[in-house]
Amino acid sequence: MAKPQSITEVLKLIGNELHLLWAQMDTYQTLYLVDKDKRQQLMAETAPGFFVLIQATLIESLLLRICRLLDPAEQNGNANVSFETLWLLLAKNEQPDEPSSQKAMRLAVRELLDDWSECHCNTAANTVGKYGRLKKLRRKVLAHNDFTLRRRAQANELWAVEATEQDYELVREVAGRLWSVYRKVKQEVVGRDEVEPRYAKLHDQPVMLLRQLASGICLDKLVDANIRLQAADCLTHHIGDERQQKVFGSSK
Repeated sequence: MAKPQSITEVLKLIGNELHLLWAQMDTYQTLYLVDKDKRQQLMAETAPGFFVLIQATLIESLLLRICRLLDPAEQNGNANVSFETLWLLLAKNEQPDEPSSQKAMRLAVRELLDDWSECHCNTAANTVGKYGRLKKLRRKVLAHNDFTLRRRAQANELWAVEATEQDYELVREVAGRLWSVYRKVKQEVVGRDEVEPRYAKLHDQPVMLLRQLASGICLDKLVDANIRLQAADCLTHHIGDERQQKVFGSSK
């Protein structure tokens, strides 16, 4: 079994995961959190079942990506690409005369890991700790089909537990901290900062899916009714014109 030896190699792999996380979260926010009323109307008029499926799939995938980044350095004899792996390598390379910025960097990694591990799973609610709710979702819904939760679900419920807006805010908070810590380590180890990703062109953004759907609906109305619609009558009006939202928040 290969064991990580290089801080820069692990850092690069973590960076790749964070870029994928950013893309997933940006898509989720674009489809489901920005200008919600107008976009929900558009989804209801086109393919509501499909968008419900995409929403559940996205939230499950991005939550699992976060959890994997906060997994132990090793499980069942296999090494993980995680922040604990990064922490162990950083601790191994600690020097007695190192600058205070490097100590602050290591402390930021350690505090993140400590906050994530602060969950007492023997409590009735299984949610003790700052991020206990997310860990419960991972343990009982994403990683396993918990019998009790599945049994309580209604016959027509595909998902035993739905992620709430509060859950997503927790996801966003953790993701922001992951990105912030990653930046700190990269500044110290590589000597280079990294800004939050963004799309260079509007056509690369997920919102273009909604814009094309809205344009199609507008065209259908024109053909069916054989009338001239005003711009405001079409859902395409202003969709995608808003400024791109930050995904990882204002983490520094």
